[in-house]
Amino acid sequence: SEREILKRKQENASLSRILMREQMRKRLLQSANRVAKVSENRRKQLEDWQCKIQQDLEEKERLASQRRREYIDSIRLKSQGQESRSEIVRGKRRELLEEGERSSKDFLSFRRKHIGRLAMDCDGLPEAVREEVAEAS
Repeated sequence: SEREILKRKQENASLSRILMREQMRKRLLQSANRVAKVSENRRKQLEDWQCKIQQDLEEKERLASQRRREYIDSIRLKSQGQESRSEIVRGKRRELLEEGERSSKDFLSFRRKHIGRLAMDCDGLPEAVREEVAEAS
């Protein structure tokens, strides 16, 4: 009977060890699953963060490209505006020169007419003045 008691104690101890091992195995599996889940969540967070950073960089690059295009377009428009202003100034300068030439031609024509009249009207003037008038015409 003592043998049976000892045998039962050994069987109970063996069963107890088996149960403990099973519980330990379950705990290890649960722990491994929790670690895997945490690791997967961390990996997803990292992927999401990298995706967000990539999108932010693409957006910044797109905006920078748009600003560069707008800047180049503004320079082009300023250049065109300056060119048209330069063309207007050249046209006005040309008009002023033509007007000046016409005025000087009119003046010379007017001067010749009056000097010619003066040359004809030199009766009664001294001889030196007549010669001067004749030279001018």
